Amino acid sequence: MDGDTRLRVTLLGAFQASRGDAALPVPGARLLGLAVRLALAGGRAVEQGVLVDAIWAEDLPAGPAHALQALVSRLRRTLGSATAVAQVTGGYRLDVDAADVDAMRFEQLTAVGRDRLRAGDPNAAAAVLGEAVALWGDRPGAEPTVVAAVAPAAATRLAHASVEAVADLAAAELTLGRADAAAARLTALLAEHPVHERAAALLMDALAAQGRQAEALAWYERVRETLADVLGTDPGAALRERHLRLLRAEPPAPAADAARTRPGNLPAPLTSFIGRDDDLARIDTLLAAGRLVTVLGPGGAGKTRLAVEAARRHRHEYRDGAWMIDLASVTEPAKVGAAVLAGIGPRGGAMFEARMRVEGDELDVLVDRLDDRQSLLLVDNCEHLIDAVAHLVAALLSRCSGLRVLATSREPLAVDGEALVPLGPLALPGADDGVEQARRAASVRLFTERAAAVRPGFDVDETTLPEVRRVVRGLDGMPLALELAAARLRTLSLPELANGLSDRFRLLTTGSRTALPRHRTLRAVIAWSWELLGEHERTVAERVSILPGGVTSASATAVCAGTAVPAAEIPELLAGLVDRSLLQLAPDPGRYRMLETLREYGTDRLAETGALGTVRDLAAGHFAELMARYDPRLRGPGQPTAMRVISAEYDNALAALRRRPEPDLVLADVRPAPRRGLLAGRGTGGARRRAGARPRLRARDLPDQSGRHPARDDRRGGGGRPGAAARVGRPAARVPGAARPLRRAHRAPARVPPGGEGHVRDHRASGRRRRRVAVRAGPHVPGPVRRERGRARRDAHRRGGGPDLLPAGRRPLGPGHRAADARPAPAVRRRPRRRAGRPARGSVAGR
Repeated sequence: MDGDTRLRVTLLGAFQASRGDAALPVPGARLLGLAVRLALAGGRAVEQGVLVDAIWAEDLPAGPAHALQALVSRLRRTLGSATAVAQVTGGYRLDVDAADVDAMRFEQLTAVGRDRLRAGDPNAAAAVLGEAVALWGDRPGAEPTVVAAVAPAAATRLAHASVEAVADLAAAELTLGRADAAAARLTALLAEHPVHERAAALLMDALAAQGRQAEALAWYERVRETLADVLGTDPGAALRERHLRLLRAEPPAPAADAARTRPGNLPAPLTSFIGRDDDLARIDTLLAAGRLVTVLGPGGAGKTRLAVEAARRHRHEYRDGAWMIDLASVTEPAKVGAAVLAGIGPRGGAMFEARMRVEGDELDVLVDRLDDRQSLLLVDNCEHLIDAVAHLVAALLSRCSGLRVLATSREPLAVDGEALVPLGPLALPGADDGVEQARRAASVRLFTERAAAVRPGFDVDETTLPEVRRVVRGLDGMPLALELAAARLRTLSLPELANGLSDRFRLLTTGSRTALPRHRTLRAVIAWSWELLGEHERTVAERVSILPGGVTSASATAVCAGTAVPAAEIPELLAGLVDRSLLQLAPDPGRYRMLETLREYGTDRLAETGALGTVRDLAAGHFAELMARYDPRLRGPGQPTAMRVISAEYDNALAALRRRPEPDLVLADVRPAPRRGLLAGRGTGGARRRAGARPRLRARDLPDQSGRHPARDDRRGGGGRPGAAARVGRPAARVPGAARPLRRAHRAPARVPPGGEGHVRDHRASGRRRRRVAVRAGPHVPGPVRRERGRARRDAHRRGGGPDLLPAGRRPLGPGHRAADARPAPAVRRRPRRRAGRPARGSVAGR
């Protein structure tokens, strides 16, 4: 955006919007609420439901979507630009940079300042934090009124962050020797927030640094009494430590060191964090509003990395620390409590440990450790101990009011108050995206950065973009798979890597040596999820993996036929696989999809057990019956429904009918298939793919074909090539239920030679056979009879009948046939004319 016309928004105080020097008043509470809620997203999309709830709350209009759209139109006019608010999938986005919204700018500055303080650079920290605190004016810590009206949780979070920013700024000033400035700042802060223990501890240090120990001790007593009166608690460890230092006349610890040694054990990141900005913002909002957030996703989706990043960004908000509890190595549910205790460390030294040994109740010990404390527990890898973790977390949250829990799992904990953050793939580049647009996709950014680490100079350009797109899309945009793939560029070229994804489990086997065994290879990641499934869940997951176009209850029931899985349980099992992150909800109601990597693993499992062929037979039978059922509806009032069903199942049907290696299979009814493809928006390419794939079915899987012609004439079935017609016609002859004369008629084209003088006798014999069949066919199959009579006339013409056949081609076939059935197809009528040297009607001579 141009610097003079850039939109700027103020939320920390009175609302203001401006472009350059021009103020943009936003009149009306609802219009203001819309502007504030969009600005809080800092240029990211906001869902329609979130906007409606923020603006109208319980007083919903009759048509919320239309009312919101009208309000958006008003806001565009108010902001002076039709593009000021963009409509995106599922919501709206304000055209503003995050740095131009003061609340977003404040959060950016505080994060940078805090990092500088921990890095031991108090000068830079003081400068950045001073700018951040200045955005609040005279009252940091007060909830922004305009924000609280539409997003109370965000207002609380911002107010809390402002208090911590003041404390961080005071810590930087103390380190720089500015004790008087720090003392004044902290005194004002404690006047508004008298139980803020960190501010009290820093104030005691600032007063002691000026030789005012008596005042510092008095402040400790004041805060202790306030904590007892207001919260019913004693001071925390950090404040008590300051008090002891003063009593012993010991010098205070450097403020920057204190900031760096805050309680907690969150790991420092070894690589950059890429993407997931919306997910981070959602975690922030949910943790501010609730106390339990679970990050869900399949193996390799980046759950742990996201949770650690979210916890690190907000660990300063928890005075008693942010603690990570990794349950990956815990194998017994009874040891979950002990693992949490080991992660956060005992409180009270030897006496505490003795009590633990005597009482043996980890829950009570944990409550003693976490009660009246403001802490964050990051409980990682919960899926294999889900019941034990759920019970422990529920008990801790009910007994420790200052505790918040951020969990990662492949399925929900199912605890009251739990908020979920499901993770999907990273953003993928579009098929038509250029280099610059593709580079902005999170999946491409991650792959490029990790690839450059092992192959210096690697980048995305016009040459590498096609292969990079193939890799990131082929791996579903899953972070772990992308990192494993990037690591292979140390020994493979990019084209070799892209081509090798057809055997991805063999290719992606070079993970980090320090990673858990189940995270070192792509196969190990998925195998871990598979082993956690129940027997019926595993059966369903493996069998639906052959369906590339999505899964419904009906298709899952079909492919699970003959197993121990009751059909009535299929819907519940599919929902369970969604909870376990092995299936995802598709946009169409009642439909699910499985990521390509998971599908390939499931198919491999079927092949290992020898069930793959059986499952494909079941799928082929199901989709053949489905297509046969809906094809007639394409020509009647049920066409919209038929088109929707056929379009949804097109990929599944094509895959099921294509991959059939058994020799005893026969061709399905391909007659309506081109029409299905065209009506479903698939074009004519489907017919060519079907011809190449030669979809076949077992005869027993097909519906009764009486009165129908399963294979078109040699022009339709073989694309005008007699040899191809032979290949198509021969298997069609074994379709059950077809009339016996027609079955013999279908065999006849199989004997039509591709050409050659030596085969004329066989060709004439086949013509005579077809004529006899056509005569005996009777009135019940007029369409096929008409085609056989056309073939007979054509064969006679090839033997020299010429134009004399034209009148015969229009004679009635006999009693019981309509006049329309007696006429040969136009293409058949034209051929004798061309053979005789005369152009067909409607054609141009010489063309």
